[in-house]
Amino acid sequence: MDERRQLAAIMFTDIVGYTALMAADESEALFLLKKFRKLLKRAIDRSDGEWLETSGDGVLASFGSAIDAVNCALAIQHALADEERLRIRVGIHVGDVIYAGNQVFGDGVNIASRIEASAGAGEIAVSGQVYEAVRNKPGVSAEFLGQKDLRNVDRPIDVYLLSGEEVETPDLSGLGEPKTQFASGRLAAALVAIAVLAVLAIIFYPQKEGAQASLHSVAVLPFRNMSEDTANEYFSDGLTEELLDTLTRVEGLEVASRTSSFSFKNRDVDVREIAETLNVASLLSGSVRRQGDRVRITAELVDGRSGMRLWSNTYDRRLDDIFLIQEDIAREIAGNLRLVLGPETGARISQPPTENLHAYDSYLQGLAYLNRPREEDTLNRAEVLFNEAVAADPSFAKAQAGLCQVSLARFELSNAPRHHEQAREYCEKALALEPSLVEVRVALGDLYRYSGDYGAAEAEFLAVLDENKNSAQALMGLAAVYEAQDRQVEAEAALRRAIRQQPGSWKTHLRLGEFMYRGWRYDDALSAFEQAVALSPDNARVRTYIGSIQIIDGDLAAAEEAFRASLELAPSRGAWRDLGLVFMYQSKFNEAIAALKRATEFEADDHWSRGDLADAYFYAGRTSDALMTYREARDLGEALLGTNERDWGTMARVAQYYQRLGDSDTAAAMIQAAREGGSSLPHVLTFSAVYSLEEGDRIAFVDDLNRAVAMGFPVQLIRFHPAFESVRGDPGFEALLKRGGGQENGH
Repeated sequence: MDERRQLAAIMFTDIVGYTALMAADESEALFLLKKFRKLLKRAIDRSDGEWLETSGDGVLASFGSAIDAVNCALAIQHALADEERLRIRVGIHVGDVIYAGNQVFGDGVNIASRIEASAGAGEIAVSGQVYEAVRNKPGVSAEFLGQKDLRNVDRPIDVYLLSGEEVETPDLSGLGEPKTQFASGRLAAALVAIAVLAVLAIIFYPQKEGAQASLHSVAVLPFRNMSEDTANEYFSDGLTEELLDTLTRVEGLEVASRTSSFSFKNRDVDVREIAETLNVASLLSGSVRRQGDRVRITAELVDGRSGMRLWSNTYDRRLDDIFLIQEDIAREIAGNLRLVLGPETGARISQPPTENLHAYDSYLQGLAYLNRPREEDTLNRAEVLFNEAVAADPSFAKAQAGLCQVSLARFELSNAPRHHEQAREYCEKALALEPSLVEVRVALGDLYRYSGDYGAAEAEFLAVLDENKNSAQALMGLAAVYEAQDRQVEAEAALRRAIRQQPGSWKTHLRLGEFMYRGWRYDDALSAFEQAVALSPDNARVRTYIGSIQIIDGDLAAAEEAFRASLELAPSRGAWRDLGLVFMYQSKFNEAIAALKRATEFEADDHWSRGDLADAYFYAGRTSDALMTYREARDLGEALLGTNERDWGTMARVAQYYQRLGDSDTAAAMIQAAREGGSSLPHVLTFSAVYSLEEGDRIAFVDDLNRAVAMGFPVQLIRFHPAFESVRGDPGFEALLKRGGGQENGH
């Protein structure tokens, strides 16, 4: 990794009292965090600074001079002067720093971070070097705090607090004229007000991102299938994706993601609008006609701003020349965008993924199914085709990667340990063949995450992002790691960044909706799910989430309708399970049993569906069926815990299975471990409350349920669930539901 050392002004900022704010009101905290970051980003840009890193609510930035850093700090503090809910502190130091990739470190960074702790809310603390640079500037005053012994700093540091009513006049001309010195009096105040209004305008009326597009950026739009056989659609789509992948190997070229580009498939949209939406300078489009062993490919590169053609060509070749055509197009694109291909880049783009055309064709067909919404039927078809590709060419790394992704998708849908093990085996094979394959490295990160090895998962995702900062898949994986570690702010930031990279992807909006749903932010979740449905109208999985939110709204009839609509689109374990739960909430236990049986037929190794079926038998009074099914659910749950021993939700649920089976000692030990490890997880506390209620421990029951509801667990799920039948009508229980219902209004 290249390193560079230079003298820079380093600024640290964070929000005062943010941890307490998160604990008190997470939604409010996230709203203020986003507001702070938008304001700060604008201030950094206006002061010619560089946003380097974020950590929680903290931000690290660098500037070319101390004056620029101070101007930025004064501007942001002025902008927040009347915002009582959002108070920040700032620390600034000038020193020697080392830049390595996306990281910066060194003595200058350490001192700036330590100095920040000397500042209070709304204050700016600076070192003696910074003070010397600005002490003679009009309108800036300073208070000497003394020499400070800072941790991990081998010498005392002079620390000052800076303040000022005036900031340097920003350069609004855009013509590169010299900046004016500090303004004075009313003119400066007016300029500050204008600057604040401009910042607010940027927040509430953001500019379109396309205006910032790099000259060396391109999107590959789906090539049209011009073949007589419409079944060849997979080939034109696959060729598009392979071209996109080839172009990502060109050093210096930014390529829009596959999902974002494919959101414009079969849509009549002006190329300039597409370029602006995808934030690229140029667009590659074309058509494919395949007939027998011949293929005719037309490709065209256009300027995204003017719509003018930059290059075009038609290739009428034998099908076995397909890889040479892809290489030729990549070289033409690079040349027209004035990128020089070095020997290493040239070798990368000239390396075909396989020499076997049958393997390649099977792979493209499998890829078409894998890119559809994740359902059992499409995954089965993808698996068959990827296996055909591997059989034709065992060294075909991308086909092995496809099998890895299929197995991982099945694990995500089913929680069955065997799919986790299969995914690991396929990933290892693919990595042995091609260690740099992004698809497998992202899948490997997910495998680490599902195993509870969050450190290894985070390292894998960050390594992918270090090489490909626009990888939405890596960002979504990283967000899942942060969420599992209860780093909610960082998780949401990663998901928002993934959406910025792939605004036309239903997957990114679905992941954000799932995150919001698990965080009990149902209005935000519903908004994200509706966006996903708009992008993928036939997506059955999204409709199951919408049905779940309708349960929380108390509308069981609407929820049942949503689950049935999902099942009509694509029958799945999840939709049958959710429908079964709706029936159970209405005490329709026979209907619940029938639906939950269907769920277990879809995935025999899922302990959740099996446990819900056991519950339905239990509440229906079918004791022998319940006991047999609880044993099955217990064994499946234990197997899943063998994959991740820190899955506190599964551990708490398995404790309930043991309890219903009469193994009190094991149940007690497991619920205690789950309660301790998952103390911040409302669903774990709810499982614990059910356990305590059945044990007759009313104090623990009330405590766990109160904590779960305070954290946001939906009251309607408690109101409807038959587990709480024995306490319905109890004044304390009804009061808890009433308090929770007040919190739940508006979600």
